[in-house]
Amino acid sequence: MGEYPIRLTASFVTALAIVLFGCRRAEDGGPPEPAPHPSRPKAVGQSPATRNGADRLADASRDTGTVEGTVRLAGEGVPTSTIVPVGADAQYCGHQYSKEDCVVDPGSRGIRYVIVHLAGKELDRLPKARPEHLLLDNKDCRFEPHAAVLTVGSTLEVRNSDKILHTAHAYFAATFNLALPQAGISLKRVLSRPGMVQIRCDNHGWMNAFIRVDGHPFHAVTDSQGRFKIVGVPLGTYTLEAWHERFGSQKREVSVRDQQTTKVNLTFVE
Repeated sequence: MGEYPIRLTASFVTALAIVLFGCRRAEDGGPPEPAPHPSRPKAVGQSPATRNGADRLADASRDTGTVEGTVRLAGEGVPTSTIVPVGADAQYCGHQYSKEDCVVDPGSRGIRYVIVHLAGKELDRLPKARPEHLLLDNKDCRFEPHAAVLTVGSTLEVRNSDKILHTAHAYFAATFNLALPQAGISLKRVLSRPGMVQIRCDNHGWMNAFIRVDGHPFHAVTDSQGRFKIVGVPLGTYTLEAWHERFGSQKREVSVRDQQTTKVNLTFVE
C-alpha cells in the first residue's frame, strides 16, 4: 500500500493551533496571570508603609495584618521647635530658623516625624525587601523630608533646589559628605547598612534629616496628626519601637493576627 503525502494548508494549521491552544487553556485552568507591575519610585516624603509591606518583599506573604496607632505628647501646653539664629546666608535663609525637632499638632497633640519600626527574629528570616528610592531635597534652607524610612539597598538621591551652597553629610549607618554648590545639582548614594542615618548640612547647622534603614519594609513615619500605619505585616509577635530626635524612644510588644488591625497608642513626655 503506497504512502500519501499530507498537505498542510494554511487553514488546517490555523485550526490545529486553535484546538491545541484551547486544550492547553483547559488544562491550565485559564490564561496565565499577568506579570506584576514593577515597583515605582517613592514620592518625596512618602512613607513606604503607605504601600503594602508584604508586596515590597521579594516573595510576599499572603497571611498578613496591620499595625496602626498614634504617638502623642503628654501634658497640656504645646512646646515649639528649637529656633536658632542664622549665620551663613542669612540674606537667603532669613535671620532665624526652626530645627523642626518638636512639631506637635495643637488639637490632637500628635507628634510629627516619629519614626516607628518593627523588630523581631521572624523579620530577619523574611525574603529580602525590594530596594526603593528617596529624594532628599535641600529646599528653602531645610531638608525635605525631615524624617523618612527606607529598605537596605535603596537609593538616596540628594538634590539642591536653593541658589546657595549646601552639603549632605551622612553619619552613623552611612558615611558620606556630598557638596551641592548650586541649584539643580543631584547626587545619589546607595544605603547598604541597616540603622539610623542622620544627614546634616555643614554650612547650615539647623538643617537635619533622619532616615531609618531596615532590612524589611515594616516601618513608618508619623504624619502631622501623629498617626502611623504599617500594613502587610506577616503574622507574629514583634517589638515596636518609636523614636523621636527630641523625646527619645519607646518600645511595645505587638501581636499581628491574620486580616486584623493591631492598635498601638504611645505617649511621650516633654
